[in-house]
Amino acid sequence: MKKTQFSSRFAGTRNFIKIFAACVAASLFNAISLQAATVTWTGGGADNNWLDAANWSSNPSLPVTGTGTSGDQLQLDTTANYAIYAAAEGALTYQSIRVGVTANGRLDVTGGTLTADGSTQGRVGVGFAGTENIAGGTLKIGGDEQIGLNTGGVGIVNVSSGTLDVTRGTTEDGVANDSISLGAGGTATGTLNLSGGNVYTRFGVEVGQSSLAGSGTFNVMGGGIANIGTDNGVNLTSAGFWLQKGNGTLAATVNSTGFTLGQINILNGTAAPQYVSFEAGSTLSLGFSGAAPTSTMSWNLMTFSDTDSLTNNLTLAAGDAAAGWSFGIVDNSGTDDLQVTYTVAAVPEPSVLSLLGAGIAGLGLVMRRCQS
Repeated sequence: MKKTQFSSRFAGTRNFIKIFAACVAASLFNAISLQAATVTWTGGGADNNWLDAANWSSNPSLPVTGTGTSGDQLQLDTTANYAIYAAAEGALTYQSIRVGVTANGRLDVTGGTLTADGSTQGRVGVGFAGTENIAGGTLKIGGDEQIGLNTGGVGIVNVSSGTLDVTRGTTEDGVANDSISLGAGGTATGTLNLSGGNVYTRFGVEVGQSSLAGSGTFNVMGGGIANIGTDNGVNLTSAGFWLQKGNGTLAATVNSTGFTLGQINILNGTAAPQYVSFEAGSTLSLGFSGAAPTSTMSWNLMTFSDTDSLTNNLTLAAGDAAAGWSFGIVDNSGTDDLQVTYTVAAVPEPSVLSLLGAGIAGLGLVMRRCQS
């Protein structure tokens, strides 16, 4: 082979190697660039529009959507120009959704379906105040939903309509398969207010924390249903449970307009261990959103299979018994109900009132005679 031909072929091979190496490098760069990132809602767009890139730290791009770990991890850490996920957004999926992580934050879901598909926890109020308002549409959390975490954290989730669906569970506070944790760590407080719509979990709910540092409240208000252990019908054999710690509060607030109250259903529990457990110090707080009824009334606050094991150390909050409240576990043909009752204070008989009035009048007459 002539030298010139060899040099030409060698040069061509070398160019091919350079081009190939450049392509590989570009592919690796693109792969690295496309890895999921943490993207923060900044509110810089001066509106609440989820699809305005100026509201995100990824500006001029929107956060990357994707299932599993391919989507971005979202943090919503502002209340001044908070994020609203509306029906116009349709169905979007990210890796995780956390509110109130580096500063106070708020997220409103009013329509559409917003999904966190990764196995990482959803968090609300992580050392700061975080609030999620679900007033329509669906918020789906793919890990567990930790509401109130770390020292000073205040997490609040309000479900007034629409759906909160927690589709997995993780080990929390040494408890396997927590789907919702209220007061998940530190001195944090976590509150879930259910006044309408639906709450679904795949596994159980833990209210409060075993160290008695973080406190939790699950407040069932005038409407709304919580189905614990179904994942909205997707995982029908998942075991639901209710675990309330000594610093946990189950609250029931009756809507005095019609005197209605929502309900918690514990589904697919088994006989052992205790799948409905009110540990020592667990509190039941009862009240009305307005005026109390004028006759005795009862409501079923929680239902669970009567084959489930029950640990019952639940006690009424201070003052509730004196106000006329009581509770009990009632067998209802295959299910047990945690039933709460408001009893109207007895009114003295008219004859007693008459005698009392006559006595007062007689005392007055005697006193006037003594003075004269």
